Amino acid sequence: MSSIARSVPTPKMLRRLRIALVVAVVAMLVGGLSTFLGGYAAAASVADDVVPSVAGVSAVWRQLRDADSRISDCRTDPAGGGDTLDCAGVLASGEYRGVVADAVQRLAVLAERDVGDDADRQVLRVAQGLLIRYLGLVEQANLSLGRGQGVLAGAYLRYASDLLHDSVLTELDGYRKVIDAELAEQRDSTWRAPASTLLWLLPLASGLALLVLTQLYLAGRFRRRLNVPLAIATVGLAGLGLVAGQPVLTGGRFASATAGLERLVDAPASDASQPAAPDRRLVDLTHAAADSHSLQYLMPLLALALLALIVAGFRERLREYEFESP
Repeated sequence: MSSIARSVPTPKMLRRLRIALVVAVVAMLVGGLSTFLGGYAAAASVADDVVPSVAGVSAVWRQLRDADSRISDCRTDPAGGGDTLDCAGVLASGEYRGVVADAVQRLAVLAERDVGDDADRQVLRVAQGLLIRYLGLVEQANLSLGRGQGVLAGAYLRYASDLLHDSVLTELDGYRKVIDAELAEQRDSTWRAPASTLLWLLPLASGLALLVLTQLYLAGRFRRRLNVPLAIATVGLAGLGLVAGQPVLTGGRFASATAGLERLVDAPASDASQPAAPDRRLVDLTHAAADSHSLQYLMPLLALALLALIVAGFRERLREYEFESP
């Protein structure tokens, strides 16, 4: 830089350095803020949509299986005796209506989550329709029992149970694959890829190098060892890089959360092994990975402060040179 500095008038060189530093800070802000927001948006999608979806499917699966177990295991013959519950008493309680209504409502809430696209979430609407049909079959069994048609009631209950296990739960298991795909998409988000860090690392490295070279140039030209505003700007730019790098620094937490969720979603589900819900530790880990601590609001303020320091650092030197110049 020394040969270039000797061939370029000092005021022009100072203005060029000032422009280069301003460009570096602006580029750093744009790149850093983009990767910061994109990285935490992926983590927030996992915490706000994927986790509730995994928990919701588990809850619906459990309540439907438990309710159907009580209905399908009851006896339709009042004279059957034994420890088996009488279907007439089980159905007369109407508990199954509340269970099915709650499951339909839960599925409606799941369909509003931003998981997959509209076509993917169609399986939830299909499951809702199948549950209405399931409820109708159970109601028919209840009516048949009231008429003393125990054999017909038993047939309706078997049809209902088959519909639940072969269709409704199958659709729910299909939706678990949609959740898995959404989780993989957020885990592999472009904003969390190592290459995306270049958007702010390159401006950061350029800005720090320019600040060091500028300090050396000013020290040689004006016989001053330290330009305080630019020295503070150097520390501030490093701090801005630290903030921009938070998605990278917290990447391990995000990776652990997604790995834990993947194990839950990928685990096979059956009548004997229902889908598990995320435990409290995993839920807390996921939300911690999505917590940006509102640092995205600090980045523009820090960048503005850096620009003010850069302008102040060069202003005095330009004035001093103009005063000394003949």
